[in-house]
Amino acid sequence: MPLWFVFAAFSSLAGATRIDGSRSLVPEASDVGPLVDCSKKKPKPAGVPLYRQVWYSHGDEFLLIVVDLPPLQCNWHFLYFYMDDAFVAPQRWKGMYRNRDNPEPQDICVIRAENEEDPRPEWKSQVCKAPKGGNVWNYAEEFVNDRCKHSLCHSAKSGQWKGKGWFNHAKETPWHATESEEGSYGYVYEFHQKCTWKGPPSFGDLLGSFNDFAARQDLITHDGSESFNKTICGCKTADDCS
Repeated sequence: MPLWFVFAAFSSLAGATRIDGSRSLVPEASDVGPLVDCSKKKPKPAGVPLYRQVWYSHGDEFLLIVVDLPPLQCNWHFLYFYMDDAFVAPQRWKGMYRNRDNPEPQDICVIRAENEEDPRPEWKSQVCKAPKGGNVWNYAEEFVNDRCKHSLCHSAKSGQWKGKGWFNHAKETPWHATESEEGSYGYVYEFHQKCTWKGPPSFGDLLGSFNDFAARQDLITHDGSESFNKTICGCKTADDCS
């Protein structure tokens, strides 16, 4: 299952702001709570969105980052959260939603509150411990590498590495490590431009050098041409994505 990362976009949905992606932000120390054990948790299912929503509890108003998971499943999962640039564990929380007619408190799945003036630690992000070789570490490594691969495959399949608008032609021609034509970019250049995020700071570099990444992904053809191997992107041949 691809673990692609989609970039930040926002839309209004039923009184909530949906968060569809991620940007790299280093959190303030005050935003992060104690490290928690996520060794028995699983990654959040793909396609489960995040929202910004206003909820009420004990007369106070809170702007929350809500995960659209059933409350009973809240403690089963962890996820990458862009505002903390970290893998976090959602928390089960009880409150009343601003735009619902039902005044009864409801359980929801929350990452953290955005009320900066509220000092309570229970509203801070619960960042996962990530020992090397553990489930969070392994997922993070796959996550970072898949994001980079997805970016390069987008260029390969769309032909957008090719200059002067020859995108359709580029879909079915070899993509080389360097390209001499004006406005065209080789796949090594694209790697350095598009794969700049190498994981949360606490993990170190999960992507490595271009050569490391290329070897893991079987990115370069073995026929002597050393062109980009488009079959790793689901294309019909190493050169043809038409």
